[in-house]
Amino acid sequence: MSAGIESDHHPRPSVPLGLSLAEQAIELGLPCFPCGLDRTPVIDGGFKAATCDPDTIRTIFNRPGAEAIGVPTGQVSGLIVIDVDVKRGARGMEWFDQNRDTLPPTRMHRTQTGGLHLIFQQPPGVEIRTSASRIASGVDVRGKGGYVIYPPTPGYAVEDNAEPAVMPAWLIKACQRSEAPPIPPAPQRETSNTDPGHGSRYGMRALADEIAAIRQAPYGRQEHTINAAGLKIGGLVAGGELEEGPALAALIVAARDVPSAPGERAWSQEELEAKVRRGFGDGQRQPRQAPPREQLPDQRKDAAVPREKRPLFRPLPPPPEFPAAALGPLRDAAEAIQMQTQAPIAMCGNSVLAAATLAVQAQRDIELPGGGRKPLTAIYVSVAESGERKTTVDKVALASVYRMEEAWRGEHDAARQHHANDHEAWKAARDTAKNTRPKGDRAATREALNKVGPEPKAPPHPMLLVADPTPEGLILHLREGRPWAGVFTAEG
Repeated sequence: MSAGIESDHHPRPSVPLGLSLAEQAIELGLPCFPCGLDRTPVIDGGFKAATCDPDTIRTIFNRPGAEAIGVPTGQVSGLIVIDVDVKRGARGMEWFDQNRDTLPPTRMHRTQTGGLHLIFQQPPGVEIRTSASRIASGVDVRGKGGYVIYPPTPGYAVEDNAEPAVMPAWLIKACQRSEAPPIPPAPQRETSNTDPGHGSRYGMRALADEIAAIRQAPYGRQEHTINAAGLKIGGLVAGGELEEGPALAALIVAARDVPSAPGERAWSQEELEAKVRRGFGDGQRQPRQAPPREQLPDQRKDAAVPREKRPLFRPLPPPPEFPAAALGPLRDAAEAIQMQTQAPIAMCGNSVLAAATLAVQAQRDIELPGGGRKPLTAIYVSVAESGERKTTVDKVALASVYRMEEAWRGEHDAARQHHANDHEAWKAARDTAKNTRPKGDRAATREALNKVGPEPKAPPHPMLLVADPTPEGLILHLREGRPWAGVFTAEG
Protein backbone atom coordinates (compact mmCIF):
# COMPACT_ATOMS: atom_id res chain seq x y z
CA MET A 1 0.00 0.00 0.00
CA SER A 2 1.19 3.52 -0.78
CA ALA A 3 0.67 5.56 2.34
CA GLY A 4 -0.63 9.09 2.20
CA ILE A 5 -2.63 8.70 -1.03
CA GLU A 6 -5.28 11.39 -1.32
CA SER A 7 -8.41 11.22 -3.41
CA ASP A 8 -11.90 12.61 -3.17
CA HIS A 9 -13.16 9.06 -3.77
CA HIS A 10 -11.34 7.28 -0.96
CA PRO A 11 -13.51 6.15 1.95
CA ARG A 12 -12.92 7.85 5.24
CA PRO A 13 -11.34 5.72 7.95
CA SER A 14 -14.38 5.50 10.17
CA VAL A 15 -17.96 6.64 10.54
CA PRO A 16 -19.15 8.18 13.83
CA LEU A 17 -21.62 5.99 15.69
CA GLY A 18 -25.11 7.14 16.62
CA LEU A 19 -25.88 8.78 13.28
CA SER A 20 -28.86 7.99 11.08
CA LEU A 21 -28.25 5.82 8.02
CA ALA A 22 -28.39 8.92 5.79
CA GLU A 23 -25.83 10.77 7.91
CA GLN A 24 -23.60 7.69 7.97
CA ALA A 25 -23.79 7.56 4.16
CA ILE A 26 -22.86 11.25 3.94
CA GLU A 27 -19.87 10.70 6.24
CA LEU A 28 -18.44 8.11 3.83
CA GLY A 29 -17.77 10.85 1.27
CA LEU A 30 -18.70 8.48 -1.56
CA PRO A 31 -21.54 8.50 -4.09
CA CYS A 32 -24.22 6.26 -2.59
CA PHE A 33 -27.85 5.17 -2.88
CA PRO A 34 -30.31 3.30 -0.62
CA CYS A 35 -30.82 -0.48 -0.70
CA GLY A 36 -32.71 -3.05 1.34
CA LEU A 37 -30.95 -5.60 3.52
CA ASP A 38 -31.36 -8.05 0.61
CA ARG A 39 -29.05 -5.69 -1.39
CA THR A 40 -31.84 -4.69 -3.79
CA PRO A 41 -31.95 -0.93 -4.58
CA VAL A 42 -35.05 0.85 -3.27
CA ILE A 43 -34.78 3.76 -5.70
CA ASP A 44 -35.50 4.00 -9.42
CA GLY A 45 -32.29 3.82 -11.40
CA GLY A 46 -30.47 1.76 -8.77
CA PHE A 47 -26.75 2.52 -8.63
CA LYS A 48 -27.16 5.11 -11.40
CA ALA A 49 -29.06 7.25 -8.87
CA ALA A 50 -26.02 7.41 -6.56
CA THR A 51 -25.10 10.90 -5.37
CA CYS A 52 -22.72 12.73 -3.03
CA ASP A 53 -25.11 15.62 -2.41
CA PRO A 54 -26.01 15.62 1.33
CA ASP A 55 -29.55 16.96 0.87
CA THR A 56 -30.35 14.44 -1.83
CA ILE A 57 -28.90 11.60 0.29
CA ARG A 58 -31.10 12.60 3.22
CA THR A 59 -34.15 12.57 0.94
CA ILE A 60 -33.56 9.24 -0.80
CA PHE A 61 -32.49 7.43 2.38
CA ASN A 62 -35.81 8.42 3.93
CA ARG A 63 -37.60 6.02 1.58
CA PRO A 64 -39.35 2.92 2.98
CA GLY A 65 -37.05 -0.09 2.98
CA ALA A 66 -33.82 1.96 2.96
CA GLU A 67 -31.71 -0.13 5.35
CA ALA A 68 -28.39 -0.49 3.54
CA ILE A 69 -25.83 1.79 1.88
CA GLY A 70 -25.07 0.98 -1.75
CA VAL A 71 -21.90 2.38 -3.36
CA PRO A 72 -21.39 2.12 -7.15
CA THR A 73 -18.08 0.76 -8.37
CA GLY A 74 -15.92 1.82 -11.30
CA GLN A 75 -15.05 5.33 -12.44
CA VAL A 76 -17.99 6.96 -10.65
CA SER A 77 -16.58 6.14 -7.19
CA GLY A 78 -12.96 5.47 -8.14
CA LEU A 79 -13.16 2.01 -6.57
CA ILE A 80 -12.81 -1.56 -7.83
CA VAL A 81 -13.97 -4.30 -5.45
CA ILE A 82 -12.88 -7.94 -5.52
CA ASP A 83 -15.76 -9.93 -4.00
CA VAL A 84 -14.45 -13.10 -2.32
CA ASP A 85 -17.55 -15.27 -1.93
CA VAL A 86 -18.09 -18.14 0.52
CA LYS A 87 -21.87 -18.61 0.50
CA ARG A 88 -23.37 -21.91 -0.67
CA GLY A 89 -19.98 -23.58 -0.83
CA ALA A 90 -18.30 -20.98 -3.05
CA ARG A 91 -14.52 -21.38 -3.12
CA GLY A 92 -13.45 -17.75 -3.07
CA MET A 93 -11.37 -18.12 0.08
CA GLU A 94 -9.18 -20.72 -1.65
CA TRP A 95 -8.16 -18.07 -4.19
CA PHE A 96 -7.62 -15.49 -1.42
CA ASP A 97 -5.41 -17.84 0.61
CA GLN A 98 -3.36 -18.71 -2.48
CA ASN A 99 -2.84 -15.06 -3.48
CA ARG A 100 -2.85 -13.08 -0.23
CA ASP A 101 0.96 -12.82 -0.17
CA THR A 102 0.94 -11.14 -3.60
CA LEU A 103 -1.89 -8.73 -2.73
CA PRO A 104 -0.94 -5.34 -1.28
CA PRO A 105 -2.47 -4.23 2.05
CA THR A 106 -5.76 -2.54 1.19
CA ARG A 107 -9.11 -1.66 2.66
CA MET A 108 -11.15 -4.78 3.40
CA HIS A 109 -14.76 -5.32 4.46
CA ARG A 110 -16.42 -8.44 5.91
CA THR A 111 -19.78 -9.17 4.22
CA GLN A 112 -22.98 -10.46 5.80
CA THR A 113 -22.34 -13.97 4.40
CA GLY A 114 -18.80 -14.17 5.81
CA GLY A 115 -17.00 -13.28 2.56
CA LEU A 116 -14.62 -10.39 1.90
CA HIS A 117 -14.66 -7.23 -0.19
CA LEU A 118 -11.12 -6.18 -1.17
CA ILE A 119 -11.26 -2.52 -2.15
CA PHE A 120 -8.76 -1.07 -4.63
CA GLN A 121 -8.30 2.18 -6.54
CA GLN A 122 -9.78 2.29 -10.02
CA PRO A 123 -6.75 2.05 -12.36
CA PRO A 124 -6.48 5.25 -14.44
CA GLY A 125 -7.28 4.80 -18.13
CA VAL A 126 -8.41 1.19 -17.66
CA GLU A 127 -12.02 -0.01 -17.88
CA ILE A 128 -12.79 -2.89 -15.55
CA ARG A 129 -16.29 -4.27 -15.87
CA THR A 130 -18.33 -6.15 -13.32
CA SER A 131 -18.04 -9.91 -13.82
CA ALA A 132 -18.79 -13.18 -12.04
CA SER A 133 -16.11 -15.86 -11.41
CA ARG A 134 -13.90 -14.44 -14.15
CA ILE A 135 -10.79 -14.38 -11.94
CA ALA A 136 -11.58 -17.70 -10.27
CA SER A 137 -14.54 -19.70 -9.03
CA GLY A 138 -16.23 -17.74 -6.23
CA VAL A 139 -14.31 -14.53 -6.95
CA ASP A 140 -16.39 -11.76 -8.54
CA VAL A 141 -15.33 -8.32 -9.74
CA ARG A 142 -17.35 -5.20 -9.03
CA GLY A 143 -16.37 -2.49 -11.49
CA LYS A 144 -18.25 -0.62 -14.20
CA GLY A 145 -21.95 -1.46 -14.01
CA GLY A 146 -21.80 -2.78 -10.44
CA TYR A 147 -22.10 -1.80 -6.81
CA VAL A 148 -21.44 -3.13 -3.30
CA ILE A 149 -23.04 -2.71 0.11
CA TYR A 150 -20.86 -0.62 2.40
CA PRO A 151 -20.43 -0.59 6.20
CA PRO A 152 -21.86 0.50 8.57
CA THR A 153 -24.80 -1.35 6.98
CA PRO A 154 -25.95 -4.08 9.42
CA GLY A 155 -24.07 -7.32 8.73
CA TYR A 156 -21.08 -5.55 7.12
CA ALA A 157 -17.93 -4.56 9.00
CA VAL A 158 -14.56 -2.97 8.26
CA GLU A 159 -11.98 -5.78 8.45
CA ASP A 160 -8.96 -3.62 7.52
CA ASN A 161 -9.14 0.17 7.77
CA ALA A 162 -6.29 0.77 5.29
CA GLU A 163 -6.62 3.11 2.33
CA PRO A 164 -7.60 1.46 -1.01
CA ALA A 165 -4.39 0.26 -2.63
CA VAL A 166 -3.24 0.51 -6.23
CA MET A 167 -4.26 -2.67 -8.04
CA PRO A 168 -1.27 -4.87 -8.93
CA ALA A 169 -0.76 -5.41 -12.65
CA TRP A 170 -1.48 -9.14 -12.48
CA LEU A 171 -4.84 -8.50 -10.84
CA ILE A 172 -5.81 -5.88 -13.44
CA LYS A 173 -4.98 -8.38 -16.16
CA ALA A 174 -7.04 -11.09 -14.45
CA CYS A 175 -10.05 -8.73 -14.19
CA GLN A 176 -9.90 -8.04 -17.92
CA ARG A 177 -9.78 -11.64 -19.12
CA SER A 178 -12.57 -12.43 -21.53
CA GLU A 179 -13.23 -15.66 -19.68
CA ALA A 180 -11.98 -17.70 -16.75
CA PRO A 181 -8.74 -19.60 -17.41
CA PRO A 182 -9.44 -23.14 -18.58
CA ILE A 183 -8.61 -26.11 -16.38
CA PRO A 184 -5.29 -27.52 -17.64
CA PRO A 185 -5.99 -30.78 -19.47
CA ALA A 186 -4.67 -33.95 -17.92
CA PRO A 187 -2.10 -35.95 -19.88
CA GLN A 188 -3.82 -38.03 -22.56
CA ARG A 189 -3.73 -41.77 -22.11
CA GLU A 190 -3.70 -44.23 -24.92
CA THR A 191 -7.19 -45.74 -25.16
CA SER A 192 -7.97 -49.30 -26.09
CA ASN A 193 -10.36 -50.07 -28.93
CA THR A 194 -11.25 -46.38 -29.24
CA ASP A 195 -14.00 -45.06 -31.46
CA PRO A 196 -15.05 -41.47 -32.33
CA GLY A 197 -16.89 -41.25 -28.96
CA HIS A 198 -13.73 -40.41 -26.92
CA GLY A 199 -13.27 -43.93 -25.57
CA SER A 200 -13.76 -47.63 -26.08
CA ARG A 201 -17.23 -49.05 -26.54
CA TYR A 202 -17.04 -50.50 -23.05
CA GLY A 203 -15.99 -47.14 -21.58
CA MET A 204 -18.62 -45.13 -23.45
CA ARG A 205 -21.36 -47.53 -22.36
CA ALA A 206 -20.21 -47.27 -18.74
CA LEU A 207 -20.17 -43.46 -18.97
CA ALA A 208 -23.72 -43.38 -20.36
CA ASP A 209 -24.90 -45.69 -17.57
CA GLU A 210 -23.37 -43.52 -14.84
CA ILE A 211 -24.84 -40.32 -16.31
CA ALA A 212 -28.28 -41.95 -16.32
CA ALA A 213 -27.76 -43.12 -12.72
CA ILE A 214 -26.88 -39.60 -11.57
CA ARG A 215 -29.93 -38.07 -13.24
CA GLN A 216 -32.29 -40.72 -11.87
CA ALA A 217 -30.88 -40.88 -8.33
CA PRO A 218 -33.62 -40.49 -5.67
CA TYR A 219 -33.41 -37.95 -2.87
CA GLY A 220 -31.02 -39.15 -0.19
CA ARG A 221 -28.93 -41.16 -2.66
CA GLN A 222 -27.78 -38.37 -4.96
CA GLU A 223 -24.46 -37.58 -3.29
CA HIS A 224 -23.56 -41.27 -3.02
CA THR A 225 -24.47 -41.81 -6.69
CA ILE A 226 -22.34 -38.87 -7.85
CA ASN A 227 -19.34 -40.10 -5.85
CA ALA A 228 -19.76 -43.70 -7.08
CA ALA A 229 -20.00 -42.51 -10.69
CA GLY A 230 -16.82 -40.47 -10.28
CA LEU A 231 -14.98 -43.47 -8.83
CA LYS A 232 -16.02 -45.78 -11.66
CA ILE A 233 -15.36 -43.39 -14.52
CA GLY A 234 -12.12 -42.11 -12.99
CA GLY A 235 -10.89 -45.71 -12.85
CA LEU A 236 -11.79 -46.30 -16.51
CA VAL A 237 -9.98 -43.08 -17.50
CA ALA A 238 -6.87 -44.23 -15.65
CA GLY A 239 -7.18 -47.61 -17.38
CA GLY A 240 -7.26 -46.03 -20.84
CA GLU A 241 -10.92 -46.83 -21.62
CA LEU A 242 -12.01 -43.15 -21.75
CA GLU A 243 -10.50 -39.76 -22.51
CA GLU A 244 -10.28 -37.69 -19.34
CA GLY A 245 -11.55 -34.28 -20.49
CA PRO A 246 -14.83 -35.33 -22.19
CA ALA A 247 -15.62 -37.94 -19.51
CA LEU A 248 -15.13 -35.51 -16.62
CA ALA A 249 -17.11 -32.76 -18.41
CA ALA A 250 -20.01 -35.14 -19.05
CA LEU A 251 -20.21 -36.15 -15.37
CA ILE A 252 -20.10 -32.50 -14.24
CA VAL A 253 -22.93 -31.55 -16.62
CA ALA A 254 -25.06 -34.42 -15.29
CA ALA A 255 -24.33 -33.53 -11.65
CA ARG A 256 -25.28 -29.90 -12.18
CA ASP A 257 -28.77 -31.05 -13.17
CA VAL A 258 -29.31 -32.83 -9.83
CA PRO A 259 -32.09 -31.12 -7.83
CA SER A 260 -31.76 -30.63 -4.09
CA ALA A 261 -34.23 -32.36 -1.79
CA PRO A 262 -37.29 -30.25 -0.86
CA GLY A 263 -36.64 -28.23 2.28
CA GLU A 264 -32.88 -28.74 2.10
CA ARG A 265 -30.26 -26.11 1.25
CA ALA A 266 -29.68 -26.05 -2.50
CA TRP A 267 -26.29 -27.29 -3.68
CA SER A 268 -24.24 -24.73 -5.56
CA GLN A 269 -22.72 -25.49 -8.96
CA GLU A 270 -19.27 -25.41 -7.33
CA GLU A 271 -20.29 -27.97 -4.68
CA LEU A 272 -21.67 -30.39 -7.26
CA GLU A 273 -18.57 -30.05 -9.42
CA ALA A 274 -16.36 -30.63 -6.36
CA LYS A 275 -18.22 -33.86 -5.55
CA VAL A 276 -17.62 -35.16 -9.07
CA ARG A 277 -13.94 -34.20 -9.07
CA ARG A 278 -13.34 -35.77 -5.66
CA GLY A 279 -14.74 -39.16 -6.67
CA PHE A 280 -13.13 -38.92 -10.11
CA GLY A 281 -9.69 -38.28 -8.59
CA ASP A 282 -10.06 -41.18 -6.15
CA GLY A 283 -11.06 -43.44 -9.05
CA GLN A 284 -7.99 -42.48 -11.06
CA ARG A 285 -5.84 -44.01 -8.33
CA GLN A 286 -7.47 -47.37 -9.03
CA PRO A 287 -7.20 -47.98 -12.82
CA ARG A 288 -9.50 -50.56 -14.34
CA GLN A 289 -10.20 -51.80 -17.84
CA ALA A 290 -12.79 -53.80 -19.69
CA PRO A 291 -12.66 -57.46 -18.64
CA PRO A 292 -11.08 -59.85 -21.13
CA ARG A 293 -13.52 -61.10 -23.71
CA GLU A 294 -13.72 -64.57 -22.21
CA GLN A 295 -14.81 -63.04 -18.89
CA LEU A 296 -17.72 -61.13 -20.42
CA PRO A 297 -21.26 -62.46 -19.88
CA ASP A 298 -22.39 -65.37 -22.05
CA GLN A 299 -22.02 -64.26 -25.68
CA ARG A 300 -23.70 -67.31 -27.25
CA LYS A 301 -26.14 -66.41 -29.98
CA ASP A 302 -28.86 -68.38 -28.27
CA ALA A 303 -28.35 -66.63 -24.93
CA ALA A 304 -31.21 -64.28 -24.14
CA VAL A 305 -29.26 -61.42 -22.61
CA PRO A 306 -31.44 -58.30 -22.30
CA ARG A 307 -29.77 -55.22 -23.71
CA GLU A 308 -29.41 -52.27 -21.38
CA LYS A 309 -31.17 -49.08 -22.31
CA ARG A 310 -28.85 -46.26 -23.23
CA PRO A 311 -29.47 -42.56 -23.92
CA LEU A 312 -30.05 -41.67 -27.56
CA PHE A 313 -27.64 -38.74 -27.31
CA ARG A 314 -24.09 -38.24 -26.19
CA PRO A 315 -23.31 -36.15 -23.10
CA LEU A 316 -23.02 -32.50 -23.95
CA PRO A 317 -20.02 -30.42 -22.87
CA PRO A 318 -20.58 -27.33 -20.71
CA PRO A 319 -22.10 -24.45 -22.75
CA PRO A 320 -19.82 -21.62 -23.93
CA GLU A 321 -19.80 -18.33 -22.06
CA PHE A 322 -22.58 -15.94 -23.12
CA PRO A 323 -21.09 -13.27 -25.46
CA ALA A 324 -22.06 -10.27 -23.32
CA ALA A 325 -19.71 -7.98 -25.27
CA ALA A 326 -21.86 -8.54 -28.39
CA LEU A 327 -24.75 -6.70 -26.68
CA GLY A 328 -22.96 -3.40 -27.32
CA PRO A 329 -24.71 -0.51 -25.55
CA LEU A 330 -27.23 -2.94 -24.02
CA ARG A 331 -24.52 -4.75 -22.05
CA ASP A 332 -24.68 -2.36 -19.10
CA ALA A 333 -28.43 -2.97 -18.74
CA ALA A 334 -28.00 -6.75 -18.88
CA GLU A 335 -25.21 -6.71 -16.29
CA ALA A 336 -27.19 -4.38 -14.01
CA ILE A 337 -30.15 -6.79 -14.13
CA GLN A 338 -27.79 -9.67 -13.36
CA MET A 339 -26.46 -7.78 -10.33
CA GLN A 340 -30.01 -7.11 -9.09
CA THR A 341 -31.50 -10.56 -9.70
CA GLN A 342 -28.40 -12.81 -9.55
CA ALA A 343 -29.79 -14.61 -12.62
CA PRO A 344 -27.50 -15.96 -15.39
CA ILE A 345 -26.16 -13.25 -17.73
CA ALA A 346 -27.51 -15.18 -20.74
CA MET A 347 -31.06 -14.91 -19.40
CA CYS A 348 -30.60 -11.19 -18.59
CA GLY A 349 -29.17 -10.49 -22.06
CA ASN A 350 -32.08 -12.29 -23.71
CA SER A 351 -34.67 -10.24 -21.81
CA VAL A 352 -32.88 -6.96 -22.55
CA LEU A 353 -32.75 -7.79 -26.28
CA ALA A 354 -36.46 -8.64 -26.28
CA ALA A 355 -37.41 -5.42 -24.46
CA ALA A 356 -35.23 -3.35 -26.83
CA THR A 357 -36.87 -4.99 -29.85
CA LEU A 358 -40.31 -4.11 -28.52
CA ALA A 359 -39.21 -0.51 -27.92
CA VAL A 360 -37.94 0.13 -31.46
CA GLN A 361 -40.06 -2.16 -33.67
CA ALA A 362 -42.57 0.61 -34.39
CA GLN A 363 -39.76 2.96 -35.43
CA ARG A 364 -37.56 0.77 -37.64
CA ASP A 365 -37.87 -1.98 -40.27
CA ILE A 366 -35.27 -4.53 -41.31
CA GLU A 367 -33.62 -4.01 -44.70
CA LEU A 368 -33.01 -7.40 -46.27
CA PRO A 369 -29.68 -8.19 -47.96
CA GLY A 370 -31.45 -9.06 -51.23
CA GLY A 371 -33.60 -5.94 -51.20
CA GLY A 372 -36.92 -5.06 -49.64
CA ARG A 373 -37.93 -4.48 -46.02
CA LYS A 374 -39.64 -6.48 -43.34
CA PRO A 375 -41.07 -5.51 -39.92
CA LEU A 376 -38.65 -5.79 -37.00
CA THR A 377 -39.85 -9.00 -35.39
CA ALA A 378 -37.73 -11.29 -33.24
CA ILE A 379 -38.18 -14.35 -31.03
CA TYR A 380 -36.00 -14.92 -27.97
CA VAL A 381 -36.14 -18.14 -25.95
CA SER A 382 -34.58 -18.72 -22.52
CA VAL A 383 -34.50 -22.36 -21.39
CA ALA A 384 -34.10 -22.68 -17.62
CA GLU A 385 -35.34 -24.66 -14.66
CA SER A 386 -38.33 -23.54 -12.61
CA GLY A 387 -37.24 -21.00 -10.01
CA GLU A 388 -34.30 -19.59 -12.00
CA ARG A 389 -35.97 -16.13 -12.05
CA LYS A 390 -37.04 -15.96 -15.72
CA THR A 391 -40.17 -13.94 -14.84
CA THR A 392 -38.28 -11.68 -12.43
CA VAL A 393 -35.68 -10.85 -15.09
CA ASP A 394 -38.40 -10.04 -17.63
CA LYS A 395 -40.15 -7.72 -15.16
CA VAL A 396 -36.96 -5.74 -14.51
CA ALA A 397 -36.13 -5.52 -18.22
CA LEU A 398 -39.68 -4.30 -18.99
CA ALA A 399 -39.81 -1.67 -16.23
CA SER A 400 -39.87 1.21 -18.75
CA VAL A 401 -42.62 -0.49 -20.76
CA TYR A 402 -44.74 -0.84 -17.61
CA ARG A 403 -44.29 2.86 -16.87
CA MET A 404 -45.31 3.78 -20.43
CA GLU A 405 -48.41 1.61 -20.22
CA GLU A 406 -49.32 3.24 -16.90
CA ALA A 407 -49.06 6.70 -18.49
CA TRP A 408 -51.15 5.56 -21.46
CA ARG A 409 -53.82 4.18 -19.12
CA GLY A 410 -54.14 7.59 -17.52
CA GLU A 411 -54.70 9.17 -20.95
CA HIS A 412 -56.93 6.35 -22.19
CA ASP A 413 -59.94 7.15 -19.96
CA ALA A 414 -60.14 10.71 -21.26
CA ALA A 415 -59.64 9.51 -24.83
CA ARG A 416 -62.49 6.99 -24.49
CA GLN A 417 -64.85 9.66 -23.17
CA HIS A 418 -63.87 11.96 -26.02
CA HIS A 419 -64.47 9.14 -28.51
CA ALA A 420 -67.90 8.37 -26.99
CA ASN A 421 -68.96 12.00 -27.39
CA ASP A 422 -67.49 12.16 -30.89
CA HIS A 423 -69.35 8.98 -31.85
CA GLU A 424 -72.69 10.29 -30.56
CA ALA A 425 -72.17 13.51 -32.51
CA TRP A 426 -71.37 11.46 -35.63
CA LYS A 427 -74.53 9.37 -35.24
CA ALA A 428 -76.66 12.47 -34.76
CA ALA A 429 -75.14 14.08 -37.85
CA ARG A 430 -75.91 10.96 -39.91
CA ASP A 431 -79.50 10.89 -38.69
CA THR A 432 -79.91 14.56 -39.58
CA ALA A 433 -78.39 13.98 -43.04
CA LYS A 434 -80.78 11.11 -43.73
CA ASN A 435 -83.91 12.87 -42.44
CA THR A 436 -83.50 16.31 -44.04
CA ARG A 437 -83.28 15.06 -47.63
CA PRO A 438 -86.31 14.45 -49.88
CA LYS A 439 -87.39 10.84 -49.69
CA GLY A 440 -86.11 8.80 -52.58
CA ASP A 441 -83.31 11.23 -53.43
CA ARG A 442 -80.48 8.74 -52.93
CA ALA A 443 -77.85 10.92 -54.54
CA ALA A 444 -78.57 13.83 -52.19
CA THR A 445 -78.60 11.54 -49.14
CA ARG A 446 -75.32 9.91 -50.16
CA GLU A 447 -73.69 13.31 -50.66
CA ALA A 448 -74.89 14.45 -47.23
CA LEU A 449 -73.62 11.29 -45.55
CA ASN A 450 -70.25 11.67 -47.27
CA LYS A 451 -69.97 15.14 -45.78
CA VAL A 452 -70.57 13.71 -42.30
CA GLY A 453 -67.49 11.52 -42.80
CA PRO A 454 -66.48 8.03 -41.61
CA GLU A 455 -67.22 6.60 -38.21
CA PRO A 456 -64.72 7.84 -35.57
CA LYS A 457 -62.20 5.16 -34.58
CA ALA A 458 -61.93 4.13 -30.96
CA PRO A 459 -58.59 4.98 -29.31
CA PRO A 460 -56.16 2.04 -29.13
CA HIS A 461 -56.04 0.27 -25.79
CA PRO A 462 -53.08 1.35 -23.66
CA MET A 463 -51.19 -1.94 -23.68
CA LEU A 464 -48.03 -3.01 -25.52
CA LEU A 465 -47.75 -6.38 -23.81
CA VAL A 466 -50.17 -9.13 -24.80
CA ALA A 467 -52.00 -10.46 -21.75
CA ASP A 468 -53.45 -13.50 -23.57
CA PRO A 469 -50.64 -15.19 -25.56
CA THR A 470 -52.99 -17.34 -27.65
CA PRO A 471 -53.55 -16.84 -31.41
CA GLU A 472 -57.04 -15.48 -30.68
CA GLY A 473 -55.74 -13.17 -27.95
CA LEU A 474 -52.95 -11.88 -30.20
CA ILE A 475 -55.38 -11.13 -33.06
CA LEU A 476 -57.73 -9.31 -30.69
CA HIS A 477 -54.85 -7.30 -29.20
CA LEU A 478 -53.56 -6.16 -32.61
CA ARG A 479 -57.08 -5.36 -33.83
CA GLU A 480 -57.96 -3.15 -30.86
CA GLY A 481 -54.50 -1.76 -30.13
CA ARG A 482 -51.42 -0.66 -31.96
CA PRO A 483 -50.02 -2.61 -34.92
CA TRP A 484 -47.17 -4.02 -32.82
CA ALA A 485 -46.95 -5.85 -29.51
CA GLY A 486 -44.75 -7.90 -27.23
CA VAL A 487 -45.46 -11.38 -25.93
CA PHE A 488 -43.52 -12.25 -22.75
CA THR A 489 -44.50 -15.54 -21.18
CA ALA A 490 -42.91 -18.07 -18.85
CA GLU A 491 -44.77 -20.93 -20.54
CA GLY A 492 -43.08 -23.21 -23.06
